[in-house]
Amino acid sequence: MTSNRKFKRVATRSSVGFVVTATAAAGIFVATIAQPQYPLLTADPLPVDIVSSSNHTVACTGALPLLGADLSNPSLAIPQGALQLQSYAGEAAQLRREAGDAAGAGTAFTASADVQLAAAGSQTLAADNAAGYVAVNCAAPSTEQWIVAGKTVLGSSVTLSLANPGTKTATVQVTAYAANGKVQGGKTTGAVVPPGQVRTISVNGLAPEVGELALHVQSHGGAVTAQLGISEVHDIRTFGVDLVAAQAAPSTTLLFPGLRTTATQRGSDASSNSRNELFLFAPDNSGTAEIHALGDNGRKHITTVTLEAGKVANVELLDWPAGAALEVTSQVPVVGGAGGTTLTSGKTDMAWYAPAPELTSAAIAVVQGGHLHLVNPGPTPAEVQLTPRDGRPQKITVAAGSQHTITAAPALAQLTASGPIHAGITIFNNDGTAAYPVVGSSTQKDQLLLFTD
Repeated sequence: MTSNRKFKRVATRSSVGFVVTATAAAGIFVATIAQPQYPLLTADPLPVDIVSSSNHTVACTGALPLLGADLSNPSLAIPQGALQLQSYAGEAAQLRREAGDAAGAGTAFTASADVQLAAAGSQTLAADNAAGYVAVNCAAPSTEQWIVAGKTVLGSSVTLSLANPGTKTATVQVTAYAANGKVQGGKTTGAVVPPGQVRTISVNGLAPEVGELALHVQSHGGAVTAQLGISEVHDIRTFGVDLVAAQAAPSTTLLFPGLRTTATQRGSDASSNSRNELFLFAPDNSGTAEIHALGDNGRKHITTVTLEAGKVANVELLDWPAGAALEVTSQVPVVGGAGGTTLTSGKTDMAWYAPAPELTSAAIAVVQGGHLHLVNPGPTPAEVQLTPRDGRPQKITVAAGSQHTITAAPALAQLTASGPIHAGITIFNNDGTAAYPVVGSSTQKDQLLLFTD
């Protein structure tokens, strides 16, 4: 992106001169020639928009991959089915995977630098060893990102897929952390992801028998988009599946829109496991974090969490207000993930929520049946305009310290807000549940201040 530099000419002045210094035993002699003075010239600034000549890209890693699908090579992760994609803008290009057919491949969407870009995908699975519903946002590639979600205990299959939509080979290092700290041996030394391809790593092999998982993904040479795939089986019954988006650098504030657990039947194993939980990880320093729920009626304090540097904290959220946004305010920078489960018509599923970043403008892609949550943690109301790609604008006021939910959200739209907000998508249907954040994309547009006489 073009850097935001301001060039300013407030005066013109020519100067000539020299300094001569002589030192002798008797003393010091200094001679100077004075600088002539000329009139000052001033000018008013003229702002001019400039746009980077480069394009920008978001990518999805493809269909949910499963370990053990090939009995001859159980460590190979094979994509199952296809991810149904939609994008607000951009030209699609396939990203080849090392296993599976073309239907499960990754996809990159590229748009010109002055266009907002958003894409998302969803998938229903109904296999004996993996059943449920997944949805995920396509994200811009990065050289450093975090994913906090899932576990690698018995019955859990966890994979990390890395998509490289660029033109340079990426060498990726992944470091795993758990409740006891950095996982011994839980570090890849260099997974190579060629341009235009997707590589998938077994997290079960990287960090076995971990109950609370945080992954730090760093790449060199090229940037990648990272997404986590999760499948759980309890006894012989499928418990749920998910695709989880990555997040950026640790922050002292995290927001998870629309966190919800649904249980329509009681008395089963699935119902007893239905709960909300929060994983928090402070990479560098210990501290405390405050947990609040933000709903239609404002902010409510839930609990205080003690964080130990380098260790994943697991916070069970009892009696969570259904559908409220989860706000984390921490003394120290943290990353995190929030999980919820559903039980509907005898089917269970899970959803891991990645934090939604602050934004004032973004394109959004909402998969079928998605609810759009708008969260305003600030002290004053935020005026939001939602403009469908094919429709009339809708204006919404989001009260200070609250969340507003649109249950019939447009599939593709442009969002603008008068102040910083956070946005996320949740889906609850007969196949299961899923959630993903609205992350926005840079238009690569900047402003240059020109000063003319």
